[in-house]
Amino acid sequence: MGAKKRVCFFSGDITRGGGTESVAVLIANCLAGQGKYEIMFLSLVEQCEMPHFPIRPEIRRYRLGEKWIQPGPGYLAVLPKLKKFLRERNVDVVVDIDIVLDALTLPVRRDSGVKVVSWGHFSYYFEQASLYRRIIMKMGAKRADYCVTITEENRRCYERYLHRSGALRTIYNPAALPGTVLGNGAGHGVKGDRKAPGDSIADPLAARARKQGSGAASANYILWAGRLEEIKGVDYLAETARQVLGSLPDWKWLVAGDGRLRGWLEAYIQSQGLQERLVLLGRVEDLGPYYRNAAVFALTSHSEGLPMCLLEAKAFSLPCVSFDIPTGPGEIIRDSVNGYLVEPYDCGRLAERILELARDEKLRERFSRDTALDMEKFDLEHILDSWNEVFDSLCG
Repeated sequence: MGAKKRVCFFSGDITRGGGTESVAVLIANCLAGQGKYEIMFLSLVEQCEMPHFPIRPEIRRYRLGEKWIQPGPGYLAVLPKLKKFLRERNVDVVVDIDIVLDALTLPVRRDSGVKVVSWGHFSYYFEQASLYRRIIMKMGAKRADYCVTITEENRRCYERYLHRSGALRTIYNPAALPGTVLGNGAGHGVKGDRKAPGDSIADPLAARARKQGSGAASANYILWAGRLEEIKGVDYLAETARQVLGSLPDWKWLVAGDGRLRGWLEAYIQSQGLQERLVLLGRVEDLGPYYRNAAVFALTSHSEGLPMCLLEAKAFSLPCVSFDIPTGPGEIIRDSVNGYLVEPYDCGRLAERILELARDEKLRERFSRDTALDMEKFDLEHILDSWNEVFDSLCG
């Protein structure tokens, strides 16, 4: 039997605590646990000594430099370092976990003999808003050996606008808890009480059984989670919360997350007299108890790749209300069955739908019972099988 093929996940900085890094670590850890391929990480830089999400000890980490490099002319100095690394480590497949990195791997692909997988984590429409990302996306769609999208809408955009058809597929992010899996491919052992022994990590029925088995009703609060940044619709969050809380005097709206707009949101809360009602939790390491006890989860983003917060909320059988933005929510929520989709940026309608759920416990229970619908595509085992098929097709 020959040596294992080598797969390198290429990141800007795998030690960061972002959503892209969390999913990449989860997938890499599980693939390493399967033992079929030798898995490694390469970063442009590592700005932290320890990665935010734990990486299995057999996965080796490398970096190309010491200082952060912005996309542009500075990338030229990286090309020979990357070429040397790929040759010396005999890498068979490199997975760019941000399409911007295609600008580095594709120019050195021919000389190194490596196969390049372009893995897009952001919405096609988001990528088009930036000139350099738009150019790189077009290059990757044309030249990468394989293109992986995380939503069907993005895949259709590759076909429709970038004219990519072959070696293109959607692989969803799993409805698991990224960065906590160190198991044998399917993963086991996660933080807090999010997963009981014997449960499937992506099984919302298990979470619901624990919630209902305890006999505990949901608390009187709406939950929102994400970075306090413009792209997450913090302004829409504020306006919707004002309307909802004005009609529900005994309820609260909890905000989990931090970011540049925290100061603005604090000032808004003060101006509207919403202290102690629109509550900023800051960064929360374990959202499990909040998901478990909330009545409704709300998403107000301008743009998403695939909103992991919706997947996590569904894994806790939590009804969700979201703007029906182009990518993400519509592939997770079945409208009027296990949640509501609202015309983007209509805060009045979003508030109405949240109020419907808040005031009708039986409706919440019905939506909660149906949160498992359509979750098969987010199953971790299915997703790992898809990644193995991609690598098998490139290494055959």
